Amino acid sequence: MTLFGIELIGEEIPDVWMFLTMGGLSVMIMSMAKAGFGGSVGLLSVPIMVYAAGGRTSLAMALMLPILIATDYMNIIVWWRKWRWPVAARLLPGAVLGIVLGWLALHAMGFGGEVVSEQAKANRAMADALMKLGVGVISLSFVLLQVMMWLRSRPWTFRPVFWQSTVAGGIAGVTSTMAHSAGPVTAMYLLPQQLGKNAYVATTVLYYFIGNQMKLAPYLHLGLINRESLLLGVALVPTVPVGVLLGRWMAKKVNEKVFSAIVYSLLALTGIDLCRKAIMSLAG
Repeated sequence: MTLFGIELIGEEIPDVWMFLTMGGLSVMIMSMAKAGFGGSVGLLSVPIMVYAAGGRTSLAMALMLPILIATDYMNIIVWWRKWRWPVAARLLPGAVLGIVLGWLALHAMGFGGEVVSEQAKANRAMADALMKLGVGVISLSFVLLQVMMWLRSRPWTFRPVFWQSTVAGGIAGVTSTMAHSAGPVTAMYLLPQQLGKNAYVATTVLYYFIGNQMKLAPYLHLGLINRESLLLGVALVPTVPVGVLLGRWMAKKVNEKVFSAIVYSLLALTGIDLCRKAIMSLAG
């Protein structure tokens, strides 16, 4: 697929229409969540993007980060100065530590450096399978945590101390670096603080605006973001405003609890499937 003489989708994507359909759906779900509808259900966009990328988990992660950052810039304007800066700032020290740990973990898994020999290609394939397994496990874990939150009979007020903020920020940093999956962690940290809807959404927007840009360093260093991933991302960018507009419309028209239940059911199924495929790859 070419645009203005530039090849956006090359032979590395075997099924162009699958990529455009599933990739577009992934970006739309992510954009809907960023627009304030569905909250952490944007986590479903990650496993869908893995399918769009032909099972190449590292490519899926690389595709999503620049799109996430572009969406962050749009949302930071919409929610300008409606956030609670002290609340977001308390997460940042732990987030920095978590991003560094995620960086080291990806490097240990085999990302970074040139892939030239057959052994290097085999190591990268194993690393990609491990990353896929991680996405599947994180997805299933967050489904379980969300069910536990739904089963709580009454809300509670939470005023975190330094170590609690650091732990929450650290977990969010690791899961965000490994699988762009910090949504449920930040939700569990921020929601009990009773910030109010607008302040809650704006604070999450601010946190991700900062956190996603910090993730650029490890992704560039490890070679995850490259010319291939950037050009493929360009093909999916038009679905961002569609997702934002759809998210705002659905926030007014659709019961969010019903929608969340459907999406988390799908997330559980995709998490199980990703774990199955990763284990088969590692066993083979």
